[in-house]
Amino acid sequence: MLKRLSLAQKLLLSYAMLLGSVLVFALAFLLPDQLNELQRNLERQLSDAALVMSTNPGVIKACREQSMDEIILSRMDEIANSMAASGDLMVADRDGVRLYHSNHELIGKRCTDDKAKRLLQGSEPFISRVIGPDISQLQAFHGVRDDDGAMLGFVMVSETLSSIEVVRRSLTQRMLGVCAAAFCFGMLLAYGMSRNIRKTLLGNEPQTFVRMYLQRDDILARLAEGIMAVDEQGEIVFKNAAATKMVPEDAIGEGHPLAPAVRSCIETGEVREGMLVGLDDRSLVVESMAVVREGLFRTAMLILRDRTEMVRLTEQMMGTNYIVDALRAKTHEFLNRLHVIYGLLQLGETEQAMSLIGDVSEEVASSSQMVVRQIEDRAVAALVLGKMSRASELGIALALRADSTLPATGAPLSSHDIVTVVGNLVENAFEAMSCVEGTREVELAIVCRGGSLEISVDDTGRGMSPEQVAALSHGRYSTKGETHGYGMELVREIARRSGGCVQIESEQGIGSSISLVIGGPKDGVETND
Repeated sequence: MLKRLSLAQKLLLSYAMLLGSVLVFALAFLLPDQLNELQRNLERQLSDAALVMSTNPGVIKACREQSMDEIILSRMDEIANSMAASGDLMVADRDGVRLYHSNHELIGKRCTDDKAKRLLQGSEPFISRVIGPDISQLQAFHGVRDDDGAMLGFVMVSETLSSIEVVRRSLTQRMLGVCAAAFCFGMLLAYGMSRNIRKTLLGNEPQTFVRMYLQRDDILARLAEGIMAVDEQGEIVFKNAAATKMVPEDAIGEGHPLAPAVRSCIETGEVREGMLVGLDDRSLVVESMAVVREGLFRTAMLILRDRTEMVRLTEQMMGTNYIVDALRAKTHEFLNRLHVIYGLLQLGETEQAMSLIGDVSEEVASSSQMVVRQIEDRAVAALVLGKMSRASELGIALALRADSTLPATGAPLSSHDIVTVVGNLVENAFEAMSCVEGTREVELAIVCRGGSLEISVDDTGRGMSPEQVAALSHGRYSTKGETHGYGMELVREIARRSGGCVQIESEQGIGSSISLVIGGPKDGVETND
């Protein structure tokens, strides 16, 4: 139920419970003390009044003479009338005969109360509570003595318990009124505070912020990109899980590879994209932007992409795709030849069908054996065979150079890298001959000897101008549009990682030659970042 309450309702409820508890405890402890203090004050007042009356000269004289003249009687009436209307005043002599009483009908009658007898026998002044069917009083008794201390009589001053109860009720009501006023004031204060807090939270409930925080945390934690916020002092105020792996430090100090990006972002406020930053063994692509709230903060937000991991995954993906394409092309080629053989058999041309089977077998055996003999790496060999089948479909003659050799292990590049390089270079060569008439030939060479590796592809395609060669050598460039050109970028990345270079030679109308050289001479146009 509490979860469904708004912030204002929760605050009001909590304040109501707090104030209610405080006030209940206050009433439970203070009210009884106040009532007891009131009782003691009333008793003290009655006792003081009785004491004053017992020392009154007229009262002493009346008790000594056991009679009260009219003058003293009149003065006693005045004193009685000045007392509360609900109280009584009585003066009795040593025999207990009433010399005066607020009720004149009782004057002259003997007081048979045991308390009066006890007082006449020398008891100290005392307070007595009398509760009966006809009377309910609080009575104060005080002896009247002469100068020698002899008991001459006593004085009784009383107050009805009902009038005392009225005073007690009035005190209780006042305290309850004060508590109610304090409660109302506290609730108004709580309401004002809740409105102020809600305004500070932009009208949202705390549950909304909790939900937003958890959602944001889950989303940011699942991002492959690193997201990091750095303040003007270089302190990292936020970073997600990916950024923590890339940048484990807690601050970006002077000399840190990311410091220039942070400083430029905070000082200029400009958005910068595509910054390459080397961090340990990682190559990061950094995008920076300033997050500014005037008077509150100025923060640089960095988006980090691990280019090393991205390139590796892309290479693996591209290499796998090339192998799949190769197998598809090979399957397609053999299906075509099977259809021809099937047709010849249906026509009864058995000898021709058998001759075609022999030719195909010899061709496949010859090309496959040559490729497998020279290229011992099975993934690369499968790719080359597939590309040969694909070239046959396109009407292109793809040949593996006679001096090509690649051992199963020990090459400077991994099998995935070699597949990526060969697949991209051969596909680019096919693309270069898409609009070429006449001779369409591609020669592939993969030569690995003594720790060096050279992969080269020569084609008789349309060639490139010097400007196109320069563009291809130093950036992502493609004649197929802006969304292409990643193949050569992957090749250059592999060359950079392995310490090699990419060499490009081309002449328009003649063709192109593109090579990846690792551990060998680096002549020609290079693209080594």
